[in-house]
Amino acid sequence: FSTPNALFNAMAAGKPLITTDVGEIAHIVRKINCGLVIPEATPEQIASAITQLKNETLRNQLSNNANNVSITKYNWEHAQNNLLTIYEQLL
Repeated sequence: FSTPNALFNAMAAGKPLITTDVGEIAHIVRKINCGLVIPEATPEQIASAITQLKNETLRNQLSNNANNVSITKYNWEHAQNNLLTIYEQLL
């Protein structure tokens, strides 16, 4: 499990994401519906995703989803609580 902090920073800023269909990032983006997942990072596919994000309704929906989940789940306080629970179970 390896997800870069940049993903969570973008979500906290309410930015819709564009990612390739690889690993945990794509899984999170799909699950939360906070961005667009493209098959490959080709100029054409990136341009297509950017064009889709010009749609204000879509962009706002993805942005709101990203921001909301950063408040409720993907934040340091939530991560801290999860980690403390795991440590308590191990002891």
